[in-house]
Amino acid sequence: MIISKFDFNNILVKSLFRFLNWPFKIFEKSLFSKDTVLIWDWGNPGRLSHFEGLIYNLKTIVIPHGIDIFLERYLDEYPDFSDRDIYDTYILNSEKQKAFASQKLKMDSNKLKVMGCPRFTKEWILKSLSFTDEFIFGDENKQKVLYFVPHADHGPKNNLIERLIKEISYLPGISFVVKMSTRQKNILVPKSVSHLENLDHVHFDFDTPSTNLIYWSDIVINHGSSIVFDALQLGKTVIHANYLDELSSIFDDGDSTLLANDLGEVIKIIKALPHNAVEPKKIIEEQVFNNKDISPLDDYYNLLTS
Repeated sequence: MIISKFDFNNILVKSLFRFLNWPFKIFEKSLFSKDTVLIWDWGNPGRLSHFEGLIYNLKTIVIPHGIDIFLERYLDEYPDFSDRDIYDTYILNSEKQKAFASQKLKMDSNKLKVMGCPRFTKEWILKSLSFTDEFIFGDENKQKVLYFVPHADHGPKNNLIERLIKEISYLPGISFVVKMSTRQKNILVPKSVSHLENLDHVHFDFDTPSTNLIYWSDIVINHGSSIVFDALQLGKTVIHANYLDELSSIFDDGDSTLLANDLGEVIKIIKALPHNAVEPKKIIEEQVFNNKDISPLDDYYNLLTS
C-alpha cells in the first residue's frame, strides 16, 4: 500500500524500483514485453505483478469480480489509503456503478468502462456447473433450503443469523444447507448452533461451490452476496433477508426477490406453497447485461483480444 503511493512517473523513483525489482524480471521474463497487458479482477492495488506493471509502464486493466450489491458502503470507511486511479482501466457492470465511482469515489471517469458482468450470465453459470460434480444432500421429496452466511465485513447481525439457522433447522419437511463464508473458511460454526450438525437434514458446508448448492436448492436465503444472481438466473425462489445485516443493497426494494423484514416473514415464505413469482428480468438486464443486446461474454472477449 505504501509502495503504491509512490509517483512512478518520477525518474528517480522508477530507477530505484527497477533496481530492486531485477529478480522479478529474471524469473518473469516473458511478462515484460512492451505489448503486455496485465488483467486482474477488482481488489487493492499492489498485488502480484502490479508493481512490475507500474515500473515498466505496462497497461493494467481491472475487471469485476462479481457485482457489488451494496449501496455506498465505502463512504464510511476511514481512513481510506487506496489510490483508486492507480490502474489504467476499470471495467464496471452498470451505469449506476460508473456514476457512483466517478461522483462519490472521485475516480477518473475516462478510466471507467461499463460492460456488464459475464460471471452472472446463464452461459457462464451452466458452464461452471458442467465442470463440477452435482451436490446431493437430504431427502429429494423435501423442500431444499439454502442460506448463505455473509462475510464478517458486511455488517452481519450474528444473533439474528444464529436464530434464523436454529428456527429453520427445526422446520418439518425440509433439507437445510448453511453455506459458510467463502473467503473466511476459518470461521467456525457458532457454538450456539453447532449441535445442529448432528441432525440428518442439516449440513454446514465449507467447500462445495456456491453455484452447485444453488442448483441443488429450491429456496435461497441471501442478504450479503452477489451470488444471488446465480439463483435468479437458475429460477430459484430467492429470499432477501435484509434485516440480517447493517448494509443497504440493490435488492432492498423487493422488485426482484421476496423481501423478508424479520424471521417470521422468512418462515412464512418457506412454508408457503406455491411461492409467489418474482420477475428478476429487469435487474439481470441492468446489472448483468448493462441493458445491452450483446452478451457481456462477447463484449469482454472482444475487449481482451483487441
